[in-house]
Amino acid sequence: MKNQYSKKRDILEQALEAFQKTTGILAVAKNEPSLNQITIGNKSIKFNFVAEVKLTFNKYIIAFEAGTRAATDNAIVPKILVTRFVTPQMAEQLKTLDMPFIDTAGNAYLNQPQKKE
Repeated sequence: MKNQYSKKRDILEQALEAFQKTTGILAVAKNEPSLNQITIGNKSIKFNFVAEVKLTFNKYIIAFEAGTRAATDNAIVPKILVTRFVTPQMAEQLKTLDMPFIDTAGNAYLNQPQKKE
């Protein structure tokens, strides 16, 4: 039986793979073994995020994340929610709240200033 860390790691890896397959844009986890930072993009344009991997995802998680967002809005690296599946209704809520997410089905929403390197 997998522990919580292993389950979260699997979700993150599957979500990054699905994102790449769906969009053709590179998405990689950094800082092994924590896997909490990801970079999405290419050599010229990159988005950096701190991944918040959720084993379960529902309207209560969205409400909690929206409530804690004010405390993290000024963070140097923005947070991205990562989970197994975001329903179309939850995706609309997240977009309305301008909360980035990716899931293992390839659904995603990113809206961050581009960082050119």
